[in-house]
Amino acid sequence: MNTTGKIILGIIVIILVAVVGWFISYYPAISPKAAPEENTQTNTELPITEEPQITPAPFGPDAVSAIKAYAANQFRVSESTLVVVSTTQKEWETTCFDLNIDDDSCINTPTSGYEVVLEIEEQQITYRANDEGTSVRIVKN
Repeated sequence: MNTTGKIILGIIVIILVAVVGWFISYYPAISPKAAPEENTQTNTELPITEEPQITPAPFGPDAVSAIKAYAANQFRVSESTLVVVSTTQKEWETTCFDLNIDDDSCINTPTSGYEVVLEIEEQQITYRANDEGTSVRIVKN
C-alpha cells in the first residue's frame, strides 16, 4: 500500500471513530457506560436528589378526610375553610360510636375510629368516624 492509500485509510479510520463516538454520546443506552444526564438549558449535570420520603399522617387520614367532606357538604362551605381543632383516636362499643341513636344499623360491636373537632364558621363541632371514613356521625352537644 502506497503513502496515499495509507493517508486515505487513516482519514477513514478517524472519521469512523468520530462517528462512533458521536453515536455513543447521543445514544447512551447502548454504550457500556452511559453518559450523565445533562440539563439542556445550562449544559451542566443535574444534581442527584434523594428519593422523597413519605411520612405517614399522625392520624387517620381517611377518617379526617371523610369528616371534612361531610361537614363541608352539611354547611355548604369549602373544605379548605374548615379548621381541624383536634383529632383523637377512639374505640367505641357500637358501630354508632356510642352515640344514643335509635337506628337499626347500630350494632354492638367494637368500632375503632377518630373523634375530630372542626371549627366551622366560628363554631366548634365534634364528629366521629370509623378508621376507613365510611361512616361519619355528628356529636350533638
